[in-house]
Amino acid sequence: MVSNSNTVTGAIAGVTLNLTGISQNLGTAEAPQYQKTSLNVTADTDALKGKITDFVNAYNAVMNWVSSAYQTTDSSSSSSSATSNSGTSTDSSNLSTLLRGDATVNSIKRGLQSILGNPVGDGSLKILSEIGISTNRDGSLSIDNSKLDTALDQNFSGVAELLAGNGYTDGVMKQFNSYLLQITSPSSGMYADKQTQYDQKTRDLDNQINVKTVALDKREADLYARFSAMESLISNMNSMSSYISQLSSQTSSK
Repeated sequence: MVSNSNTVTGAIAGVTLNLTGISQNLGTAEAPQYQKTSLNVTADTDALKGKITDFVNAYNAVMNWVSSAYQTTDSSSSSSSATSNSGTSTDSSNLSTLLRGDATVNSIKRGLQSILGNPVGDGSLKILSEIGISTNRDGSLSIDNSKLDTALDQNFSGVAELLAGNGYTDGVMKQFNSYLLQITSPSSGMYADKQTQYDQKTRDLDNQINVKTVALDKREADLYARFSAMESLISNMNSMSSYISQLSSQTSSK
C-alpha cells in the first residue's frame, strides 16, 4: 500500500493511521529489513454509546412532537399561547397541533415504530431490546445503560451488525436512514406528496368556485328580472287603484 502522506485511511476499515517515523532498518542498504511495529485496535465503545444515546433522544423528540398535539392543557396556565390584536388566541410554539389527526404524520409515526420491532438479519443480536433499548407505553424509547454497556463490552461486533448491518442485511440504523431519506425527499417525500395533494385540492376548489359563480350570476339575473316584473306589476296595480279611487269619487258626487 502506498500513500502520498503520513496519514493512511484505507489500510484498515474505520481506522486512520498517523505515521510518525521510519522503522529501524535491521538489515543493510542492499537488503533492508525493517523492524515490525505492533498495532492494537480496540473498539471505541464510549463513542458508539454516545451516538446511540443521541439517536434515542432524537427519536423521542419526534415522538413527543407528535404526541403533544393530543395533550390537553389548561389554557389559563399555558405559557405558549399568545393573543393577537383581534383577541384571537393562537399557539405559536406547538406546530404539531396544526397537524392533529393528519394521516401522513400518523403514518410516519407508525413507520418509525415498525422499524424498532423488526428483527435484523441472523446475527447474535436481532432487536434493539437485546442491547437495552426498549419502547415505553407512550411510544418513547428508554436505555438500560447497564445492559447496553454489557453488550458493547462483550459483543461489540454484534452491536455493530445490529445497527449497521453486515453487507447483506440492513441494520436498524440503516433502515431508519433509508426511511427518513425517503419521506424527506424533496421530489417524492412527505412534503412533495402533500404539496401535490394540496395543489390538486386548490384546483378543485377553484373549479367549484367558478361553477358556483356562474350559477349565482344566473340566479342573481333571475332575481333582478323577477324584482323588475314585480315592480311593474305593483306600479300597474297602483295606477289601477288610483283610477278606481277617482271613479268612485266621481260616482259618489253625482
